[in-house]
Amino acid sequence: MKKHPLLPIRQQIRYRHGQGFESVRGKFSIFSTSFLNQIRMRAKGSMTSLFNNTSLSRNKLTTFGILIFVVAAEFFLHHYLTNISLPESLVKGKGKVCVVVRTYHKHASGYYRLVDSLTSLMQQTYTEWEALVFQTDDVPFPELEDIIANLGDSRIRRLNLGLHRYSHGESAYSLTDKAITHCSEESKWLVVTNGDNQYHPLFLSSIDARSDVTTVNWYTRYSLMMRPKREALCSRWDGGTCRVNRFQFARTDLGSVILSLDRWRKESLKFSEQVPNSMQDGQLYSRLRNELLWKVHHVNRCLFHHNPNPRSCNAKGGIWKEHGSPPWEGLCVTPEEAARDLESGRYIAYHSTEEGSELNCMYRS
Repeated sequence: MKKHPLLPIRQQIRYRHGQGFESVRGKFSIFSTSFLNQIRMRAKGSMTSLFNNTSLSRNKLTTFGILIFVVAAEFFLHHYLTNISLPESLVKGKGKVCVVVRTYHKHASGYYRLVDSLTSLMQQTYTEWEALVFQTDDVPFPELEDIIANLGDSRIRRLNLGLHRYSHGESAYSLTDKAITHCSEESKWLVVTNGDNQYHPLFLSSIDARSDVTTVNWYTRYSLMMRPKREALCSRWDGGTCRVNRFQFARTDLGSVILSLDRWRKESLKFSEQVPNSMQDGQLYSRLRNELLWKVHHVNRCLFHHNPNPRSCNAKGGIWKEHGSPPWEGLCVTPEEAARDLESGRYIAYHSTEEGSELNCMYRS
């Protein structure tokens, strides 16, 4: 079992069940353990006081009753909170979700693979979804058919929208709009993401059917965007890698929201109608919030990995390498590659601690 990069040993969970994310069971285990330790201490004191005097007064009988209650409470907390399951209302009944997955040939291998992204969808506790996978450029991706076929999930299908030259500014948003039109008629919700991203199993369960959009916090390689001097160093991660979703330009992410597909269709919305600067998602989301007044439900938990990012990189066994321009870019490299860069003297190792966990990073000397 690989170690979760954020949590203590008792909260470790396998990557295929949400590694790199907060563990629901672990969270409640911490609560229940702390609470149980307190009531155990109180119970021990009551027990000592009770049996130091063989005369059972009314007060001591009351104390004995409290002791029985404490034991029962401990049993309940241990067996319920550490084995918590989702209520049925959270798992079904909100309508089908259409997940549009943008991919290209580099998602076939490496630390961030399409198969891992799709697997994170298959592990969702909310099972009413479909995934439409399409290619965003004109470079052959011969493995794509086999990747989907080998997963053996009928909810995942490939869209053949043809091969198109990719441009950074347009960022395949015209193709994305076209892919959205292929969502099934019964789909009520929309998620648009990239083939290297991954989701916590509770992501789709977080849908609030009373709202037009549900947003979640996300792990990212972007941070402190207004402070470039600090961003050039790994110390920018000392404050954590989870970002709060504001559902507005430069403060949200394409794959971190679940949109009402009914309203999307009704208002004939399109990413491609925004300014082609590769940030069409933030532009459109700001418009939904500020102009079209979509009702937003925010889930204050990190349930999404925008990859690559330092946390998922370390969780997968890699080392985060700060580089590039703008200075907040970086990539995940193998330990062997990291060792070569460090030995050359071109990079400096940085070890960060957050919430008792470790982050291994390197930056240019």
